[in-house]
Amino acid sequence: MTKCSVPVCERPAREKGLCTAHAHRLRRHGDPLGGRTFNGEPRKFLAAAKAYDGNDCLLWPYATDGHGYGHVKRWGESPQKVHRLVCEAVKGPPPFPKAEALHSCGNGHLGCCAPKHLRWGTHADNGRDMVAHGRQRDAIRAARRVDGR
Repeated sequence: MTKCSVPVCERPAREKGLCTAHAHRLRRHGDPLGGRTFNGEPRKFLAAAKAYDGNDCLLWPYATDGHGYGHVKRWGESPQKVHRLVCEAVKGPPPFPKAEALHSCGNGHLGCCAPKHLRWGTHADNGRDMVAHGRQRDAIRAARRVDGR
């Protein structure tokens, strides 16, 4: 029996010269190593994002919440939003308890974590930004959550 064609994999090849797990990744992600995040990679990217000095959006390539915002999690901790961590590292701690990290680019839902695009603001500021960026449906949903409707 032949081995999986992925280097270092010792499992038997089942289809297309790949083991079952790598064949599944190939089908799902278009790459036999796709969808795999090695330990420490997201934290390294987060450190690089904090130092990023470009004007373009810097999109988070790892786990996201159900709305597209990047998040990181350590074992036993709750997930933390990446854009908020970057904003805190670059702009300092939140100026008031319910401060939100706002995106000037309008691409927070795509996972943007570029430091130049982030600033602290209120929930109302965030709603105005969503409307300004053409994301009215999201702004209406956010207002309803606050109002309890």
